[in-house]
Amino acid sequence: MIVEILSPGIERHDRLTKVPVYRNIDSVQEILLIDSESVYAEVLRWEGDRWITALVRGQDAVLRLSSTDFAVPMSELYDGIEIDAAAEP
Repeated sequence: MIVEILSPGIERHDRLTKVPVYRNIDSVQEILLIDSESVYAEVLRWEGDRWITALVRGQDAVLRLSSTDFAVPMSELYDGIEIDAAAEP
């Protein structure tokens, strides 16, 4: 599993340059992209013979990772981090 925290200055680079490289690493089963400005995450998961993307949005959502059998409420993941309400998805 690889985790990237996306920040405005480097998000484009992470998505367009780093994620394709990560997808080509045979041992990587999940890639987690966490937004630093809104309560939002993307889980890119290798299933069978293709990558599947799961979107996780909002305080009430639960982030689930299959590669580590892990689940956490987004409200807990973002606890103590100030998020602009206008940036909420």
